[in-house]
Amino acid sequence: MRTVSIGVNSVPKYLYYIPLIKWSWGKFKWDTMIFHIGEGNNLTRLIEQTCHGIAFPVRMLSKFSYPTETIAQMIRFYAYAHTADLIMTSDSDIMPLSDYWQPKHEDVTCYGRDLSDEHFPACYVAMSSGNWNKIMNNNRYPSTNAMDADLREWYPKSRNKWTVDQNVLTARLNAYSPKKLIDRGIDPKTNYPIGRVDRSGWTLKHKQYIDCHLPHDILTNDISFHKVMELLHLVWPKEDFSWFINYHKEFKKLL
Repeated sequence: MRTVSIGVNSVPKYLYYIPLIKWSWGKFKWDTMIFHIGEGNNLTRLIEQTCHGIAFPVRMLSKFSYPTETIAQMIRFYAYAHTADLIMTSDSDIMPLSDYWQPKHEDVTCYGRDLSDEHFPACYVAMSSGNWNKIMNNNRYPSTNAMDADLREWYPKSRNKWTVDQNVLTARLNAYSPKKLIDRGIDPKTNYPIGRVDRSGWTLKHKQYIDCHLPHDILTNDISFHKVMELLHLVWPKEDFSWFINYHKEFKKLL
């Protein structure tokens, strides 16, 4: 089995996309392990209903003295405690558009390292659960304690708190060898990663479609919603997306 590990807090613009993210990864035969940092509410109940089952296999309150977004970013590196699958990290606002990722269970595979000068991108690092345990923890602690130990070490000395997760992951991957690096390259026409439909430079003119960085204003901007719908119909022309349209309407009612 292949599992995508994603963390999300209760901010609506991130929670909103969970059913679409779960559905799209499932189209390419990836399971999802989605960690929700926060309490259940009407929005999470709607998400569970839309997903026809458990959308958040793990829900935890933030018992740590860190922002919920930091916990959500970090927790995905410790999914090895919950599944024995091959695990690849991703984001709650990144939607796959093709079966681009083909990591092998025995490899430590890092996609798109060429897209960042300082960090290994936290999105799309794939390896077995055993290797995640070895690299992130080396069997030192139970997984949540391992995350707490890493945050106690890294959070105070990270100037940009938004990149704490990448700081930790980069340090661990730099210390590990061998790694398989799969470069992606920048599209000279968009200045974004090849095959990415990006919210900051939206275009559907691509030779290949790999993923989408989804817009954050979709709940307040009808244009963004129609853009996403156009993309969905382009990539999956035979699919009926009435379920997503209904979900979108119901989600907005609950805000």
